[in-house]
Amino acid sequence: MLLQAISVVVLALLATVEFGQIAVRLPFPPGVEYDYMEEPPEGSLPLKWDKSFKVTNEDLKHAELVLKDDIIGPETVAVAPDGRLGLVDKYGKIFIATPDGKGGYSIPQEPLAHSYPGRTLGVKFDEQGNLYIANAPLGLLQLVNPGDKDEQKLLLATGRVSDESSLLAGFPVEFANAIDIGSDGTVYFSCSTDVLAYK
Repeated sequence: MLLQAISVVVLALLATVEFGQIAVRLPFPPGVEYDYMEEPPEGSLPLKWDKSFKVTNEDLKHAELVLKDDIIGPETVAVAPDGRLGLVDKYGKIFIATPDGKGGYSIPQEPLAHSYPGRTLGVKFDEQGNLYIANAPLGLLQLVNPGDKDEQKLLLATGRVSDESSLLAGFPVEFANAIDIGSDGTVYFSCSTDVLAYK
């Protein structure tokens, strides 16, 4: 009986750590130093620094949530050249929302595709209307011709930094995050960690 009680307590503790209820600080890898953020120099921010980033203007006072009941937990949003919105929910379901002509957007009930396994952290349309997706841990995905039932394809654009790159050529892209596309079509992205994933 005592052994069962101890087992239950240990399992409960492990579950609370796993699901983020108890924060556990992990040590940095050997040789990595951590720089603590300092307060910014006086007058260096474009807004008044009051120790809590309270914005004193009213630019967002009339902002409105759209699609709040239609999609669950999107990490980011991309705007296509034609005004459509590209969204990926927390389950990896890819949606394209189209303007409804009334100042809002309509979104299909069924997703166009799925970007799992992994977590989508950034999306961006290119000039042709293809949707690039930064997925941790897969890398960069590309949804070609989104919404076209005959031509739509979900491709793995890359899982590694190109060999031509002067930065970490051939390095695996394991935590792709923010993404942008230059006017020449070059895809830029951030990688949120240089610590390799556990295998």
